[in-house]
Parts: sequence; C-alpha cells; structure tokens
Amino acid sequence: MRSKKTSINMIVGFLYEITSMVIAFILPRLVLTTFGSQINGLTSAIVQFLSYASLLHSGINGVTRAALYKPFTENDQDKINAIVKSTELFMRKVAIIYIVFLLGVAVIYPLIVIDEFDWLFTFTLVLIIGSSSFLQYMLGVTYRTLLQAGQVQFIAVSIEIGTLIINLIVTIILINFGKSIHIVKLGSALVFLINPIAIHIVAKRKFKINTKVEPDNSALKERWNAFFSELSRFLTSNVDLVLLSFFVRTEEISVYVIYALVARGLNRLSTSFVFGLEDAFGNMISKNENEALTKNFRVYNFLLHTITSIVLPVSIVLIVPFVKLYTSGVIGANYDRFIFGLIFLISVFYNVLKFPYESLIRASGNFRTARKLSVIELLINLVLTISLVSLELIYPGFGLVGAVIGTLFATGFKYISVGIFTYRHIDKGTKVNYFVKQNIITMALVVSLAFFGLFIGKYILFEKSISTWILGAAVLTSVAAIVTFIVSSIFYKVELKNTFSIMKRIIKRN
Repeated sequence: MRSKKTSINMIVGFLYEITSMVIAFILPRLVLTTFGSQINGLTSAIVQFLSYASLLHSGINGVTRAALYKPFTENDQDKINAIVKSTELFMRKVAIIYIVFLLGVAVIYPLIVIDEFDWLFTFTLVLIIGSSSFLQYMLGVTYRTLLQAGQVQFIAVSIEIGTLIINLIVTIILINFGKSIHIVKLGSALVFLINPIAIHIVAKRKFKINTKVEPDNSALKERWNAFFSELSRFLTSNVDLVLLSFFVRTEEISVYVIYALVARGLNRLSTSFVFGLEDAFGNMISKNENEALTKNFRVYNFLLHTITSIVLPVSIVLIVPFVKLYTSGVIGANYDRFIFGLIFLISVFYNVLKFPYESLIRASGNFRTARKLSVIELLINLVLTISLVSLELIYPGFGLVGAVIGTLFATGFKYISVGIFTYRHIDKGTKVNYFVKQNIITMALVVSLAFFGLFIGKYILFEKSISTWILGAAVLTSVAAIVTFIVSSIFYKVELKNTFSIMKRIIKRN
C-alpha cells in the first residue's frame, strides 16, 4: 500500500512539475512581451518580498508531518484530530500576522522603486498580488500537511494542477483583452482562492477530522528548531533577489528572474521523481524498517544523481540559447549571460542532490541538526553574497554573478554536511565512502558531457531557431543518457537492479 501511494504521489507530482514549468515559461513571456522588462522585474520582486511571509509558518509543516506519521501508522484518530487542531490554531495566528506584513510591504516597497514607478501604482499591485495568500494560511497549509502525512499528497497536487491551468486561461484572456497588469494579477488572485478552500474541504472529509477537541501542543514542541531550519533554508534560496533589488535596476532583476525560471524549473522537475519521498521515509522510520530504508534511499539517491548527470550538462550547453530565443524581441536588458547561467545551474543542482538527505533528516525528526546546518549555510551565503553583490557599485554587471557565487558555496557546504550526517547517524547501512564515490562519478560525467556539448555547439547554433534548439536538446540528452546508463551499469549494478525491480513492482501493482 505504501509503495502504491508513493508511486501515485510521484506520478502526479511529476505531472504537476511539468505543468507548472510549462506555464511558468508561458506567463513571464506574456508579461515580458506585453508589459516589458521593467514590469516583469517589478512583479517578480513583489512576489519575492511577499514570499517571505511563508517564514511565518516555517517549520510547522515539517513538525506536524513528523508528529502525524506514528498516529497514521497506529490509526489513532483522536491523536490526529488533536494535532490538526493545534496546527490550525497556530495558522490562524499566522493569517492575522500576514495581513500586517502585507500592509507593511505595500507601504514600504513602493518607496524603493519610486524613481521607476508611481507609489500608488506599486502599492495597489502589492495588495492585489498578496491578497490570495490569506486563505492559504487560514485553511490551506494545515490540511495540505495532513494530506502529505497521510501519503495522499496527490489529492492536493491534483487540485493545484487544475488551479494552474485555470489561471493560465484567465491570464491569457485578460491580456488579450488589453487589461492592465493590475487587472491581470487580480484575476490570478481570485483563481488561486480555489486552492485552500478545495484542499480544506477534501482533506477534512477524507480523514474525518473533528476539530472540536483539545489541541495537542506537545506534538509541535520541535517547531522552533524546525522554524530556524526552514528560515535559514528559505533565506538561502531567496536572499539573492532581495539583495539585488537594492543594488541593481529592475532590468537586471528581470535577467535574474528569467534564468531562475529555467534553473529552478529544472530543479523542481528533477526532484519531482522523488515526490512524496519524505513521507514514505517517515513511515519506514516509524516502523523501524532499517533495511528497507537503506535500500530505497540508495535507489532514490541514485535516480537523482542519474538525472543530474543527464540534465545538468545539457542545461549548461543550452540555457543561454534558450534564454535568447525566449527573450527575442524583448528590449531593455541583455540576457546573454553564460557565466551567470553556468554558476546558477551548478548551485541549483547541488540543491537537487541534497534534497533526499534533507528529507531523511526531517523525516527522522532531527530538526536540531537541520537547524544548525541551515544556519551555517545561511551565514556563508549572506557574507559572500553581500560582499560580492556590493561590487556592482564598482563593476557594473557583476552583481548577478556575485549573487550566485555566494549561493553556490553555501549550497555546496550544506550538501556535503547533510550527506555525511545522514550516512553516519541515520542510514547506517551505507558508509560515507559511498557518498564520496558517487559525487566523483557524477562530477566526471557532468564535466565531460558539458565539454562535449559546448564543442558541438560551435558547429550547431542552438539559438538559431526553436527547431534547432529542440534538435540539439534531443541529441545531447540522448548522448548523455546513453553514457550515463553505461557508467551506471559499471559502478551502480545493485542500485540499477533495485531500481528496475521497484519500477516493475509499481507498474504491476498499478
């Protein structure tokens, strides 16, 4: 049953990432061509600032899920109700604080861009973009977490897929009717109200939740350790754009956003293969299934390294040609930034590779360790990023590169740290030497395949047309996949065998 739920979560998660990635490429292109690079940079910066509101509930998601694993295993409905009640009360407080936060951003941020946009223009845009998050905090977060802990995350994700598609349709219609950016974003805000309402109703009915009980606040006792861990992780992921907002113009922010769109789209697509992984691990740990944990963890980790070995070198070769094609006809910024794109991609894929380790640490309840490592990662990122981004004042154009260099070093440190901790303290069936070997093999594959692709690129101009780019992507991906499979069959015989065995079992059961 657990394997079936995990496989469904993975399939639906993959569909979600494909859908969101495709839509994420369509919508910014529409905004760019309709409203220009300045408006695209402005709306992206607003979304980034408002995303900091998620810090208000940082840690509560992971702690609630960890607390729910055992009650779900034991079918303890009373315990589940009490934990949900406690989380719901916490999220109501978050919703009230969010309103204050939203008003604060709406008043202050327009002053930062007053030289480029009218204060009232930015003020109203902030309120519109941030308005849909209120119900998310009131209703959505608690019950989405409940679905995750119950290993039926695919229900919430399916709702989110539908919402994304509806939002795309509404946005296209409004833009085609020549509506302003305010009306377009208002339409999106109204559509996204569907998410929290639908998830609340479905989750409450599926698990027969009764919130007329006493809350179990003891279940959330680790929330502050989890909070600081999530806080550090969030700041590490988002500090670049915030700092750039103070040092570079909105056109440069637009460049960052477009490259981030590609890089983080690849990040989400890659990790979608292990969607629902943390909840499955939590179930194994709660049942003390150590052998199953080691076997499955190796398989999932092997899959991520395989994906990285194929996708990263191809992305290094094709990201600039793609961005140039994507922004063709767009004026106001230079989008040809190979070094920036290269460093950005490497840092993003370090983030991909550390995903299973962080998931296992959270699933095992080691929130204190996660907090310590995340804080160190954040400090590295802040010190390096602030130092390097500020060089924009002396060397114009260096700000973007400086921002991603800081992120690369911080993410690299975190990846090595969580990998070593996991094999020493959680998955004791695997030695740290395995971690070292795996990374050397992946690095060798990425470097050799990237050089091969860049060499081919001298003769095939990938940015010549969409068809040329697609042909180049197909050829490079095929070559990378074949080479990676050959290398895997030599160095990862057991993992390859177990992967095929699990896939065969999933297909048979479904």
